[in-house]
Amino acid sequence: MNKNEIFEYLDNLRECGICNMYESGKFVREEFGLNRNEARDIVIEWMQTYAERMHSDKGYEIGTKEGHDAFVEKRNG
Repeated sequence: MNKNEIFEYLDNLRECGICNMYESGKFVREEFGLNRNEARDIVIEWMQTYAERMHSDKGYEIGTKEGHDAFVEKRNG
């Protein structure tokens, strides 16, 4: 199981808006042949790390007002 591949799949699934991400486990099960527990665990990890992964690759410093302000400014403008 390639976690990065599954995370990328979940990022794309979220972006296209095809489902509520709380329902994404069934898509992961079907796409990657995982059982229910494996899919649940990987989706939970994806959710717990999403903000950090999305902000850190854009150069935002997580957990700071400056990082938050830069993220909001970039998103809005």
